[in-house]
Amino acid sequence: MMMEMYLYWTAKCEFIFESWRIYDDQPFLLFCGCFLSCLYAIIHIIYMLQGDKVQIFLKQYMSRRVGFSIYQFFLTLSSMITMMLLMTMNGWVNLAVGIGYTIGYGISQITKSKSKYTQVDTI
Repeated sequence: MMMEMYLYWTAKCEFIFESWRIYDDQPFLLFCGCFLSCLYAIIHIIYMLQGDKVQIFLKQYMSRRVGFSIYQFFLTLSSMITMMLLMTMNGWVNLAVGIGYTIGYGISQITKSKSKYTQVDTI
């Protein structure tokens, strides 16, 4: 069994759902893909840096639990949107997502040394 994967550099691409299509060059959509993946990278690193706070989740007040639940919702939503962008198999969209990840994780690594929280590894 052989699997083939094609990457198209043309403007026409279809998302996971057939009704979501791009028929012409729209740099705004590429910018949105770059921005969303950058946002996902920053949110993902912030979550990892505050791992010690997450472990005492049940000891927190209800308002913090609600805030953390909203934060988790946006983390999951941005992850799903980024996955759908990558599944378009459009080269320009994939390039924009890659650039967004690079910028987001780069910004997170710059601010990581200034953070007072560190990742807590449990055995």
